[in-house]
Amino acid sequence: MKIGIIQSRGMGDIIIALPIAKYYYDQGHEIIWPICREFVPSVVKHVPWITWVELETDPRGLFFYDRPMQLLKYTTDEIINLMQFLSSRPQDSDPDLFPIMKFDQYKYARAGVPYKNKLLLDTCIQRDPAVEDRLYKEVVKKEKYIVTHLAGSDRSYALDFSDAEAQGYQVVNITERPGYSVFDWIKVLEGAESLYLIDSCFANMVDQLDIGRDKWFIRRSKMDLTPVLLSDWNYFPVSTLPK
Repeated sequence: MKIGIIQSRGMGDIIIALPIAKYYYDQGHEIIWPICREFVPSVVKHVPWITWVELETDPRGLFFYDRPMQLLKYTTDEIINLMQFLSSRPQDSDPDLFPIMKFDQYKYARAGVPYKNKLLLDTCIQRDPAVEDRLYKEVVKKEKYIVTHLAGSDRSYALDFSDAEAQGYQVVNITERPGYSVFDWIKVLEGAESLYLIDSCFANMVDQLDIGRDKWFIRRSKMDLTPVLLSDWNYFPVSTLPK
């Protein structure tokens, strides 16, 4: 069958849902997945087994549901809607699952995929060692280093790593770098002594690949919109940070 997926954004949600798509792909189905244009470069090379369809964003928010549905309803045999809740379509949320699950659990339950499959992200992506090596050489200058990613889509934090730097550690801050995708950072993340990651696509990727020696999760959302982490993390006390 041709199976369409409705989850047009953001990058963290797409990463969370990749093992859902892989579950059906491994059964022999073709996967059609419309996503917003800005996310396509990050996935088209690393996840070529999915047919990605570009969506334009629009001020009315039709890219969330209406436009993906228009694209999929006549070209696929089945559509899996992974959106937990849309204020414009509250009737689409499962009344039995929505009240009791966090958003990532909901996606797996709604799709009928075991939640433990979330940890199978490594089977979903094709890494590019040459590009990962190039990025590593660009940003890593010391043998011992810490990686930070402290800015999410709606919140950022400033943490003090001066003590670590005084002990000879380099602090590598993940920032947007033209020509590189989120997946190209994997080697940098794997080699770090510690990771300090705000709830974001990088934290989701690290969790789903179960990498990192000493991981610190920095929350930014309320309970139901914070993912259920399946690997070993420390939890940074954001309540101690200035507002």
